[in-house]
Formats: sequence, structure tokens, C-alpha cells
Amino acid sequence: MASTSAAPRTTKELMDALTAHLSLYHAAANPSPAAAASASSSSSSSSSSSPRAAILRWLASLTPAARAAAAASLLSPAAAAALLSMVRRLRLRGHSSFFVLHSSSSSPSTSGSARGAEEPTVLSRLSRGLLARAAAGSRAQTLLFANILLFPSSPASSRCPDAITVAEAFLADLDGFVAAMDEISGGRFLCCGEGEVDLAVLACQDFPELPWLNDKGYYVIEEFLANRLEIALRMSWAAAGGGGVGGRKAVRIGKGVKEKAGLAANAFWREKGYVDWWMRLEPRMRARIIGAFFGKGAIALANEMVEGSESAPRDNFCFCLARSLYLLKS
Repeated sequence: MASTSAAPRTTKELMDALTAHLSLYHAAANPSPAAAASASSSSSSSSSSSPRAAILRWLASLTPAARAAAAASLLSPAAAAALLSMVRRLRLRGHSSFFVLHSSSSSPSTSGSARGAEEPTVLSRLSRGLLARAAAGSRAQTLLFANILLFPSSPASSRCPDAITVAEAFLADLDGFVAAMDEISGGRFLCCGEGEVDLAVLACQDFPELPWLNDKGYYVIEEFLANRLEIALRMSWAAAGGGGVGGRKAVRIGKGVKEKAGLAANAFWREKGYVDWWMRLEPRMRARIIGAFFGKGAIALANEMVEGSESAPRDNFCFCLARSLYLLKS
């Protein structure tokens, strides 16, 4: 009886492992086309619809801080919950690949608040053997994951950080950043043409997916993050005028794309202002502020435990805690 009940599960695990290994072998047998694309970008950029060369030239003209602002992406409540769920599973189970089940029919503008309280269903597959070793040996994935910054976009979202970007130190080496993104995306970073990517549609989705991520099925968390970063870069570039094409491209992309790019950039600059202010303080002043922070938090928690009420200022405490985590990571 035990063997018959275990058989379907074993078969499913074997099929999952087989498809995952086939995907890994396919990626190894088909090397990244990014090198060839970049080598011929100077001669074919005018005839190709891919904005890769133009976006990279635009990024090269920006400071590392401005690049981080351009890469900033705001997550919907459902997407933020899915990301945190992935992180929890990685810490508890080890390296895994994921697939998020979400509703694609509902619009965030009409039902975002209702779905924000519901955590999406995140399916996961534990990586074993060769899959785990390949993931551990991927320097690009390690670099990207180590340099991702997660922070709240506003005081109202402090309980659940809902914005991501890349550390300025990583973006300072633009060639290294592009190489990492090329490896993670299978050489398709910024290579999809305008006909394949509709930014106006992606701006309205909780879980926007570029063609290269959609083709993967199950994906690792670094691919999930790289997908959001590329979308953010495309939106920021388009909102800036498409690299300076007279502003006509910025008008054509629609109001939603420009607003989303602007809100994400503003959230980054606001948090960067907090970080810069903190770093300018003397160590003695930092110690005093940290002491006051933990003292206030202890009082708030004590009030809740003793009085059994929700009257304690939890919002302020959680806001400070979320920001402190961002400061410590920075």
C-alpha cells in the first residue's frame, strides 16, 4: 500500500528532474548568443529592432546611482509576497526553482487591494545533484543575488518591502553587470525587439514576464529578479525619451509606463537619501539612534504583550525596522 501511494510522487519527481536536466543540457549545448549580438551591434543596430545597444549606451552615460534608479522596480503586493516566499524556501530547503500561479485576467487597478492580502501560490522544485552543483557554480547568479537591494517604496509599505534594485557598486562595473545578466537570461538580456515586448501591457501586470523568462517554465530566483530588472531598465529608458529620440518614443509608450518608472526612481532616491544621511553621521550619533530605535521598539512590543491591544505604534516600529535592514545590507 505504501509503495503504490509513493509511486506517483516518485514518477513526478523523476519527470521534473528529467525536464530540469534537459533544460540544463540545452543551455550548455547552446552557448550564449550575447557575444555575437554585441559584436555585430555596431553594424546592425540600425536595422535591428532590439534596443540593447541603445540602452547600454544610455546606461554608460549615467552615474552608478542613476543606473540603480533606472533599474529600480516596484513590486505589487502579490509579487512582493511571492519573492519573500521564494527567499523563505531557499533558506529552509536549499536551492530550488519556482513557478508562480497567478491570475492574469484581473487588473491590478481594479483588484490590487483585494489580492494584495492573498499570497500567491508558489510552486517549487528542490535542486539535487547536478542541478544543485550547477547553481552553486554560477558566479553570475551569486553576484546578482548578493547585490539585490530590497526596500519599501513608501512608509505605507514598510511592513512588506516592495521595491528592488541593484547595488551601485555592482552597477559601477557595467560590463560585469551586463555579462551576469547575459548568463542568467541565456544571452537574451535586452535582446527582445519592440514587437516582442509591449511595455504598456507589462506595466499593468503583477507578474510581467519577458519572452526569455516565459520560455523557461520553472525558474530560479535570480532569473525572476533579472526579469524584473530588465523590464525596469526598458521602462526607464523609454520614459527618458528612448535614448533621446525627440521625446516621441516616451509619448508612444503611454502614461502608465512613465508613471511606473518615475515612482520606482523616486522610491530609490528617497531611500538613498536616508542611507547617505546615515553614513554621514558620526559613530557616536549612530549608536544613540540605534539605542533609541530598539528602546522604542521594546516599549511597543511590551505594550502589546501587557495590554493585549493593537494600540502600540507598530507601524512606526516596522517602518524603522525595514529601513534598518536596508541600511545594514547597504
